Amino acid sequence: MAGVPIPGGQQALHAVCASDSELGKRKLYDDFRRMELEERAVRCEQVRIENSKQNIENKITAVVRFAEAMTVIDAEWKNDHQLVLQTQEVLKHVFFRAYPDACAPPPLALGDGRAAPASISIAQVALEMGVLLEESDAIRVGTLLGILYKEKYGTPPPQHDQLVDGAVRAVDRYTARDADLVEAAIRALVKR
Repeated sequence: MAGVPIPGGQQALHAVCASDSELGKRKLYDDFRRMELEERAVRCEQVRIENSKQNIENKITAVVRFAEAMTVIDAEWKNDHQLVLQTQEVLKHVFFRAYPDACAPPPLALGDGRAAPASISIAQVALEMGVLLEESDAIRVGTLLGILYKEKYGTPPPQHDQLVDGAVRAVDRYTARDADLVEAAIRALVKR
């Protein structure tokens, strides 16, 4: 087979080979930079995790010191139901909002050892639905939700003590199984 003459001959062949060589070098450089960036991202994540862990440890230390100080001041402080609820609200706000994954509350256990269903709130479900409720709207949703719950289960919803506007009040407790009822009550309010 006869060769085809190339204009420029050896120079053109050398330019093509040099171009391939430069592409190879560029690919190696790009791979090296990508690896450096990935390593930097891993180091940053490690620092973030370490800082988060340190913040959690600092919060726990603060809680322990608070309990110790309260006991020194008043050994009976744990019997003050309102103060205990206020303390719980502050701790929940600090821990569960700042560290939702790292400080998730342990699941409650039922009498037979099964995990109790997680509690949900009207505000939480509304937020997930992208609905911003005013306090008066939330009260109306809660009223309708109590009616829907009683229609579905034949009994009023269970209640628990909660600090509301500086006072301890019994409020209805809903779980993940009731999410459809909460959503229905919110939708009914939003339509009005």
